[in-house]
Amino acid sequence: NGPTAMGVQRRHKVPAGTTSEDLEAEAKAQLEAWLRRNSVSESERVFWRQNERSKSGSGCTIAKPRVATSSTSDPFQQWCRAKKQHQRAEAKRCAEASSRRAEEHRALAAANAERAMQEAALRQAETAARAMHEAEWVNFCERTEDNITVNDVPWPPATLSVIGLKPQDTPGVRRNKFKVAALRWHPDKFFSAYGGRLCPGDAVMIRERVTQLAAAITVEWQDSCKSQAFAMAANYKL
Repeated sequence: NGPTAMGVQRRHKVPAGTTSEDLEAEAKAQLEAWLRRNSVSESERVFWRQNERSKSGSGCTIAKPRVATSSTSDPFQQWCRAKKQHQRAEAKRCAEASSRRAEEHRALAAANAERAMQEAALRQAETAARAMHEAEWVNFCERTEDNITVNDVPWPPATLSVIGLKPQDTPGVRRNKFKVAALRWHPDKFFSAYGGRLCPGDAVMIRERVTQLAAAITVEWQDSCKSQAFAMAANYKL
């Protein structure tokens, strides 16, 4: 039971000769002890003292002990109910926030898994397209027919890089890929090998495309070297 009217519920008889000042002092001492036992904050203690002073009239004078009032009119009981309601509301808010965070984590994990699957599918498709292009180039090198048209040349797929560099390639692998692509699409080397077998009507168009590929290979290699240099500098700073 909580304190009532500047005191607590008494279960013993008041000794003879006890004055109102004695009762007041005892009531205050019991109230403070009860507040300390129940870990009531200082602001709530001030509320209690002010509330009980307003109920007791003037000067907190207590003529006789008062019994506990009903829970509906007792300010302490009202405070307890308000505190429990606040605790329940806070627990509900924390549960809802935890549920939202868990849902966000699940959504993020699902998005990451979906992105990983898409990247894996893209790498697989790129590997297959690269293998098909290499097979077509081998067949083109082995053919002996003349009148090679622009459609007969196995041009690199537009969705792939000309050199075929990958982030995980070592410096040696990168240089080897650049060398292969540069020799394959060098205009002078290409036309020295296939210039006499080209279709006269497509020779100009083939030369233009080979020249464009050679320039694209140079630009891609330069950009790759710059990116690699930046990455090495960043790792060195770390």
